[in-house]
Amino acid sequence: MSGVLPDPRETPTMSLWPDVGRDILGISRALTYRQAETGAIPTLRFGRTLRVPTAALLTMLGLENSEDRGTTPRSDATTLPITGTTTSNGDGHGSG
Repeated sequence: MSGVLPDPRETPTMSLWPDVGRDILGISRALTYRQAETGAIPTLRFGRTLRVPTAALLTMLGLENSEDRGTTPRSDATTLPITGTTTSNGDGHGSG
């Protein structure tokens, strides 16, 4: 996955790391898991595995699920802050 948001009908969930944290949100692994713990990133737990519902991620980002898979910002979207700092480890993906 390379930062492309899939259609929730075809891909109902995505892996928390690296698909959502690194590839879509561009944050470190540590920050990704901290935000999942606080609920800032919506997750479903299956045993030890954390998955992110694709539809919930689109809602969190304020994007509609349009038929053409364009990313149209919603006018009623709520901004959810993702706080923390990331540091680069030289490969452009941050540390963690």
